This record gives sequence, structure tokens and C-alpha cells, in this order.
Amino acid sequence: MTCHYIQAIERTEVVGLGVRSVGSVDDPKVREACRILKDVRAVLDSDPVAARGHLERLAKVLGANGFPDESDGSRRGGLAPWQERRLREHIAANLSKPLPLSELAALVRLSAGHFSRAFSRSFGVTVHTFIIEQRLIAAKRMILDSEAPLAEIALSCGMADQSHLTRHFTRRVGVSPAAWRRQQAAAIVEAA
Repeated sequence: MTCHYIQAIERTEVVGLGVRSVGSVDDPKVREACRILKDVRAVLDSDPVAARGHLERLAKVLGANGFPDESDGSRRGGLAPWQERRLREHIAANLSKPLPLSELAALVRLSAGHFSRAFSRSFGVTVHTFIIEQRLIAAKRMILDSEAPLAEIALSCGMADQSHLTRHFTRRVGVSPAAWRRQQAAAIVEAA
């Protein structure tokens, strides 16, 4: 594969993304930006946290100031570290129960509206999306560690029923929980 062939592919990607008047296609920043945009497209629906990470990377490549750099401690409009910690602990301890927004907001002493906005700024996803992701992580752990039926796992993770678990699991992971369990079991047998 020659350098000219790679450049032709990259030019096609840039044109395919609809990028116009941002600079030369030969500019490394433009090529990197296009790669990051492809990464965002790939995970936007299935993994909003990863998509946000890609967008922050894109902002840094382009020198944009729109995304606060959280490494310097500036999180304007977000939750304080003690609030994030308290929420993570509470959600982890109560995954099997309903977690109403009003209860979570009261836990960190904020109104529901302000809490919702601050949560999204701090975690990069909505409260509902975060809770579903935590429930799916717990479900994966239980699927791997036990032979319990999926309906039982769904209820113990706070899902309404097995179909609720299956719908969210398939949307995020790409396969159903039963198929994922079989894949993981086959991988364990293969490794042994």
C-alpha cells in the first residue's frame, strides 16, 4: 500500500464527512479530526460516554475551548466531587430499587432541574443513561459469575423484566444477554 493510496482514502473520508473549507486534506489536524469523527459516529448511539471522550479529543485537536479541561479541576456547572462520590455509592448500593430523580437530587441537596443539568455536565450522560449503564455492568458481572436465569438477573439489577434487560443489553453490547453468556463461556473453555 503506497502513501498516495492512503492519502486518496483519507481525502475520500474527508469529502464523505462533508468537511469543507477547514484546511488542506494534507493537514494532519484535518486527518486526525476526520478519524475522530468516524470514531464518534461508530459509538454515538451505543456508548455516549465514549462518544463524549472522542468529542473532547476532537476539541483538543482543533484547539477549541468549548470543552472544559477537567484535569485542572474546573467543572463549571457540574457536581462537586463529594456529590459525584455520594451518587455513585448510592446508585451502586440501590441498583435493584427504583432510583427516582427527586431522590437522587435530594441526596446531593439540589433541585431536580439543577441536579439533572449538573449530573449531565459531570458524567457526560443523563441520569437515566448512567443508571442503565450501571445496571448493565452489574448484569454482565452476574451473567459471568452465576448460572442464574436471565429473568432473575434482570430483576436483581433493577430492570423491569428480562425483555427490558435484553433490549438495553442488545442496544449497548450488540448481542442479547443469552448470546453474550454463550460467547463468554466459549471463550473461557477455549482459554482453558
